[in-house]
Amino acid sequence: MRTPHGVDAFDYASESNYQPGDAVWIPFRKGKTLGIVLEKTKSSSIRELKTILGPYADLHFSEDGLALSQWLAKQTFTSLPSIWKSWLRDYPKKPKTTNVRYPTKRKKTEINATWRLEAKEALINAAKEALEKNERILILTPWKHRAVDFASSLDIPQFTSELNAGDAYRTWTDFATGETPGLVTTRVGAWIGQFADHVFLDIPEQDDHKQDELAPRFDARKIALRLAELKRVSVSAFGLNPPLHSDESAPSISVRHEIIIRQRAGYSRIPMIQEIAYQKLLDEDRATAVVFHPIKFELAKLTCRDCGWQPLCKRCDYVLSSHQGQAHCKRCGNNQPMPEQCGKCSSIDLGKSMPGIDRLKRVWNEKHPDIAIEWRGVSAEELDRPLPKKAIVLLTDGDLLAGAEDIRKNERLCHAFRRLAASVQEAEGSLSIQTSEQSAHLWGPWLTTEGYTKWRTHERKTRELFQYPPSQRVIKVLMDGTQHAIFDWLHRIEKIFGDTI
Repeated sequence: MRTPHGVDAFDYASESNYQPGDAVWIPFRKGKTLGIVLEKTKSSSIRELKTILGPYADLHFSEDGLALSQWLAKQTFTSLPSIWKSWLRDYPKKPKTTNVRYPTKRKKTEINATWRLEAKEALINAAKEALEKNERILILTPWKHRAVDFASSLDIPQFTSELNAGDAYRTWTDFATGETPGLVTTRVGAWIGQFADHVFLDIPEQDDHKQDELAPRFDARKIALRLAELKRVSVSAFGLNPPLHSDESAPSISVRHEIIIRQRAGYSRIPMIQEIAYQKLLDEDRATAVVFHPIKFELAKLTCRDCGWQPLCKRCDYVLSSHQGQAHCKRCGNNQPMPEQCGKCSSIDLGKSMPGIDRLKRVWNEKHPDIAIEWRGVSAEELDRPLPKKAIVLLTDGDLLAGAEDIRKNERLCHAFRRLAASVQEAEGSLSIQTSEQSAHLWGPWLTTEGYTKWRTHERKTRELFQYPPSQRVIKVLMDGTQHAIFDWLHRIEKIFGDTI
């Protein structure tokens, strides 16, 4: 069950010799629920204690498993029961006996990272070698489509949020008992690393290993690193782009590319495609052309051309887009009738917005029905999908590749662009990037080791100027007591750390 922060345990009496880490049935209200023994005491402040009903599947978690849950609870300001609930989810009422087989603890912490082209293939090869050595491996990846790829390549199961309760329980317990030698998971299964010999981190980018939508909020990579610190597992990370706080070099990407300055006021036969790029797509000797466009559906957002009014979703108040003749919400997926006119000035033209991929496809097919082009969005899955050999690739608006404007936009933009460029290089194709004049100087240097290092240094200085991570770490402190006591604590901290805090 989930409990408020600070409510970490309940006292129960025991007629058996249960140990910390044992999974047990406990009476709760009018039924029973699963509990984990945290510690044993000789006495309790509670007078009439209920008694533990019995063991649950003979399941036992190690001391390090308890330590990991306590560490994560402190890191996320979450109660221990809430941590265990997020890990175990639902569980079968009549489970089979589960004898967990824990790997031998290591003598030292083992962590290494590899930043290279074709990092995904390198991870698969390293995982195969570990399996051949009879190591139990856990692959931690941020995206479900990559989990499918890893599971298929290594012929091992996957643990994701899409599994029902029964399948989820069987999957992680089969791994914990050693019945399956390997497992692929997303951030929801990072805790399963406590049963592994070796954890492989797939790091295609730096955001989606983080659990930000629901409590507890955590970075799955930090769970793996904590297990390494406990000498429970060996951790190997593979990726293309080192994170901003790292001093490791990024590999150079050698791809034929062209920067096209986007002229918004210029003539364009196909919306969002400049004339130079258009002529490339018409080249009769070309291989398959692939166009990446950041905007879904018909329009980015429905907007009145006269007054700027925008219709909102009835369910979540997000601005609506146009999709298949209906007003569609990109946030919650709700569809509702298309407004017939502006709700403010009664204008009937709601098309003042950037055209989406559906409109580009429609206009292209009207003009060139005999020339096939592959159209893709810029989601992680579509950027990841392999390109045809010798492909001519066009990115219609590089500035929109990274999403919202914030202090981290250039970081996301750089990493997404390098992933796309590496994919084009692997396909031996060519890449054209339509971009604003303000961003045109960024693309070329990002592809080289030296350019990436120089940009990273500049980005760090910018973060330092605005007091953002990684130059400064934000620490959240919760305290009980009076305002005077809190200020007294702050003064003592300032004396210890001086100007660094």
